[in-house]
Amino acid sequence: MKRARTFFKAGTVSVPWILFAALALTMVQGALAQDLEETLSQVGEEYAVAYSSPFLHAFGPSLNSGMYHTAAIPHTTLTIGFAVKGMAAKLSDEDQTFTRVMQVDDLGVFDPDFDGVEGTVVMTGPTVFGSDEVEGSIIGYVNGLPVFEQEGLEGLWETDFVPMVTPELSVGGVWGLRAVFRYLPEVEIEDVGKFKYFGWGLQWNTGEVLKNLPVDLMVGYGSQKLEVGTVLETNASMFYVAASRQFSILTLYGGIGFESSDMTVTYTYESDDLDQDISFEVDGAQDSRLTIGGTLDLGLKLNAEIAKGSAITTMSAGLILGF
Repeated sequence: MKRARTFFKAGTVSVPWILFAALALTMVQGALAQDLEETLSQVGEEYAVAYSSPFLHAFGPSLNSGMYHTAAIPHTTLTIGFAVKGMAAKLSDEDQTFTRVMQVDDLGVFDPDFDGVEGTVVMTGPTVFGSDEVEGSIIGYVNGLPVFEQEGLEGLWETDFVPMVTPELSVGGVWGLRAVFRYLPEVEIEDVGKFKYFGWGLQWNTGEVLKNLPVDLMVGYGSQKLEVGTVLETNASMFYVAASRQFSILTLYGGIGFESSDMTVTYTYESDDLDQDISFEVDGAQDSRLTIGGTLDLGLKLNAEIAKGSAITTMSAGLILGF
């Protein structure tokens, strides 16, 4: 089985922040998608779903992070802001290994020597984020006795975090509205296809309706889509309510969000008999989150937040120029 690829190395970033953000988002997700496709080509759909699910579950919440850094939006003054946002989902120990037990009518699907025989299949091993030094296994049982064993997969990228980076543009200040855009031009990635990423959001400050509140109050919605060739397609969206209050150069904020995400994975299973095209969709495990954060205004704004979700914890930090 293939060994994991190292995506990050220590060193000094010598390119501008904006270019770094674009390159980081494109190269990391593109390289991981390429390696994931190559790795999954060795196994069938059931193993692939269990092996890759932590990646699928963590990526959507990462996309939905860092959508705001204040609830204050002017009602009569046009504002423009540009930001570089970094997000990461924190994985648990359970996300690094898996066990899947299946009752099957025909073990011949896994081993032709047992064609038509009923039994149990136990799949176990590291997930995509598990150890690259441990190999998974697929074991077939008949009446509780093992009758065959096949090699599974090693971990692809041993890590506790699923990170991403994106540039962000915001325009607002009219009637308390602010539009947020996340976008990267299409980039061709060798052996994978075109990388496409676009996200948008709309936020509204309630100041003209709910006056004299001790905090700024905002409601918002965001939607994002990321595609890597024909290998991965991810959709994520979130509706949220947020409040903030400014203390001199520091703004503290918090919010509650209701979110959804899904990811479609497509690959070719290269078996001994014939190649089989496989496509499956996994819904994100998270449906809500509570967020707290702060923004420090030193001319150039620095922002950090943490969100405790129903399934996963995410963190976000941003460098913001303008509003």
